[in-house]
Amino acid sequence: MGFAIGTIGPFLLSISDYYYFSRALSHYGLNFSDLGYFKDISVETNLKPLGFLNFLKSPFKIDTFGYKILSNIPIITLETIINEYYDIKLIGPYSIVFDLNDTLFNEFEMNIKYHLQKILKTAEIYSFYMEHSNITLDEIETLLKFAKENIMEDSSNISKDSVVSYLKKINFRDFFYAHLTLLNTFLELRDVIKVLKGKSINLVYETQFGKVIITDSLLPSDSDFIYINTRGSQKYSKICNSNIRICAFFDLEGNDIYNFDSFSVHTEYGLVFFYEDGGDDIYKCLGFCLSSSILGLSYFEDNSGNDYYDSGKFSISASYYGISVFLDKTGDDIYRAVNSSLGFSSIWGISVFKDESGNDSYYLGRYFEHKPLWKNEYFGLGLGFSIGMREDIAGGISVFVDYDGNDLYSCGTYCLGSAYWYSTGIFIDLKGNDRYIGVQYGIGSGIHIGIGGFFDLEGNDIYIFRAGPSIGSAHDFGTGFFYDKLGDDIYYVSGGIGNSIANGLGIFIDSHGNDIYNFTEFNLSCGASQKLDKQREFLGLGIFIDKEGNDSYPTVSKCKNNSTWKVGDIGIGFDGF
Repeated sequence: MGFAIGTIGPFLLSISDYYYFSRALSHYGLNFSDLGYFKDISVETNLKPLGFLNFLKSPFKIDTFGYKILSNIPIITLETIINEYYDIKLIGPYSIVFDLNDTLFNEFEMNIKYHLQKILKTAEIYSFYMEHSNITLDEIETLLKFAKENIMEDSSNISKDSVVSYLKKINFRDFFYAHLTLLNTFLELRDVIKVLKGKSINLVYETQFGKVIITDSLLPSDSDFIYINTRGSQKYSKICNSNIRICAFFDLEGNDIYNFDSFSVHTEYGLVFFYEDGGDDIYKCLGFCLSSSILGLSYFEDNSGNDYYDSGKFSISASYYGISVFLDKTGDDIYRAVNSSLGFSSIWGISVFKDESGNDSYYLGRYFEHKPLWKNEYFGLGLGFSIGMREDIAGGISVFVDYDGNDLYSCGTYCLGSAYWYSTGIFIDLKGNDRYIGVQYGIGSGIHIGIGGFFDLEGNDIYIFRAGPSIGSAHDFGTGFFYDKLGDDIYYVSGGIGNSIANGLGIFIDSHGNDIYNFTEFNLSCGASQKLDKQREFLGLGIFIDKEGNDSYPTVSKCKNNSTWKVGDIGIGFDGF
């Protein structure tokens, strides 16, 4: 079976799912090898990740890749993405060996003292690499400026050719290794300092990287290297801004309020680490915050509590040629963002968003209308979305995972496991009765040579999208992949649910449950493809599979319970037959 589909497990899909999919293909004289693109479609595009090209050739590889990135260990998730998507081949351990200084941080027991000193030594090596990379300070500034101008949709006089040439100078293997090694030292420190929770303490150390502050009352400053607050509820106004190359923040206790301007818990050519251990916290920021990264690594973790997040653009896991990680471990949380957030990436970015438990609400899209396509509807650009620069530069990869809870997702356009131009967006919800509401280009949609993957593994879910291509649909050589494993589900979109427009590959699979399908564009839904006389060099293919259950369809459509059908010249519909 593994050789037949172009990949070897483990899988999010079951073997039975693969059997029924293969059976549907064979009903029309096709097999898994017919699903891939074996020709590079845009030869002028630069910086194409090898993993993306492999997904184009074997679309079901996104299934095994999705399974691998479910690890709760951040370093393993990042290593998987870096190695398999960007073909970097990093190998740990991400750690150093050093001689302990007998006098530094003597106020603490040995375990804390050791890890504080280890961070200093690792930071020295990290800083040496960052200062002696193949790229000049002027080139770094150009890359940072280009990214911010594009995020803010400002005009730029920076040529894309110069951006490509500067990025090609970077040794991304060393770049990623340096960042993962320093990240790992902060993760180790996170685990050992928890014994300080609730203690009265006020210590300040001066180091070459800034102050190390361990306190129950002092507030952070712009010169902090490491800040640890041990007890109480605090109000914070600015943390780890982009002027500090290395910054780490730890709050171990209390219901805290974070009210930021822009550029807090944000990095540009550096690393920022944020950890909040407990409490019902409030986070507000204007943008470029709460784990955003441009040419660096940003890490955010909230360990517990019912939290509220309200942010502007480029926030809550957003990256541009860098890494952003956002983790919320427990609690019923509310997330609100303008756009380009909640798992967003562009040129060679890696964004990872994970919420591990709780009944959560996600609201994405404000202020920026998606004109001219939609009036009074907004760009989402997140919840597992990545975008490249059409014709010129490939994008990145965004991963969004919600592990448990009855969740609400509301977004505008371009969201929920979708991608645009040599980019990949992956969305996974493992458990819960969820509600998905949006406008267009979402829920497993690939647009203009983009690959979108959406997986919901359990629960009675409702999917409502105003227009297609959405819900396992694709447009213009894109690949859209949708999979719902368990539950009695309700679907509505005007045109979508396993469709192909202009040479795309749209895959829709609902494995179990009694489902209700609603759509109004019958020629563009339920396993539909464009007619062959409108195709270009390739065929487009829409595939709809509902494996079992007593399902309901619009009475005037071709789609029926326990039957097969064809919409267009090569659309495939298959319901429990």
